[in-house]
Amino acid sequence: AVVSTQSTGLYINQIIICAIDLVNRPINFYGVRFMKRVSFLRACNAGMAISAIICMIPYKKEIFPGFNIPKMSALAGRMIADLYFTTVYLYTSEVLPTSVRGSGLAICSSTARVGSIIAPFVILANKISPNINFTAILISSAVCFVCYQWMPETQGKIFPGTLSEMQDLVEGRTRTNIIAMNTTDRERLLDSSESEDETTMV
Repeated sequence: AVVSTQSTGLYINQIIICAIDLVNRPINFYGVRFMKRVSFLRACNAGMAISAIICMIPYKKEIFPGFNIPKMSALAGRMIADLYFTTVYLYTSEVLPTSVRGSGLAICSSTARVGSIIAPFVILANKISPNINFTAILISSAVCFVCYQWMPETQGKIFPGTLSEMQDLVEGRTRTNIIAMNTTDRERLLDSSESEDETTMV
């Protein structure tokens, strides 16, 4: 979102982006802590879609000096996109098993660079239609929103160590994190594990 077209506009934009990032950090921390991962991602997707729709409204009247409704919506969308981007990396590291977590995150990060390569061409797309980039955001958000119904929830779950454990997580067969259990359940689980070890030794 361009706030000013004057010579100082780039500096003002950078200050606003940095301020948005500072505000996002506590929101992201408490958001993923108290909300389920998939629910948080769905909320971010819905926010980006709404922001894209508002940005396509041809409303030029300024509410504040240099700010109109589409521009303010673009700033809000930038804020939500930052929350979404950070949570996606967290969620990916929790879904992938330990055996392939490093390489999996590297592949995801490399794939994300494709968006950075395409980003400069958005200016050319705006010459064709000023709403083409917002339409792309709206479509991609809708596709992701639908795909979330097949994605497993990872909050409070034991991270998978192997591909078979990842499959159990996807199919909902993973037990809750032992740290989140109450004392009685935790002791019962540990006692059963010790009994199995003794039986194996015998």
